[in-house]
Amino acid sequence: MIEVFNSNNVDRYSNLRAYHFAKANRLIEVAGSDSHVASTLGRCINLVDSENNLDDVLYALRHGKVTVSETGYITSREMIEHALYKIENSKEDIMIYFKENHPHLTGVCRFLINAFESNPDSIVWTTAYKVAVRLITKLSNKINFKDQDHTVLYERNLRAILPMILR
Repeated sequence: MIEVFNSNNVDRYSNLRAYHFAKANRLIEVAGSDSHVASTLGRCINLVDSENNLDDVLYALRHGKVTVSETGYITSREMIEHALYKIENSKEDIMIYFKENHPHLTGVCRFLINAFESNPDSIVWTTAYKVAVRLITKLSNKINFKDQDHTVLYERNLRAILPMILR
């Protein structure tokens, strides 16, 4: 099986690439909501043609008796809610990362985290979200369909990633 639809893939190209891959390789297609906030639970639904017991469900999945039913994407409000959840649970790790990798930006990072946490619904953050989605979509298209080198993403180096996006 392969996940061909993930409602958290805001760029949509990753889903499309996974779908084409599944078709080309005759894989069983499933969906996932990748939920981290309550409002996105069940955003995607897999209908499994089976009896209501574990063995029958597993048998049905192995034999492709599953169809993707619901496929809704996460909204900008839900994504901001998700970002707030992630930051609240990871801000110390984020600060450690910046101190180790971008020490000159540590103060800016701390300021942005505090500003986001104090007013995540501001026009600044909703605009930043929309710009980020546009840039991620552009990058995803280049990597998934225009054969750009995806390994640059492993470095998490914005100086290497930004030129790829902006070209």
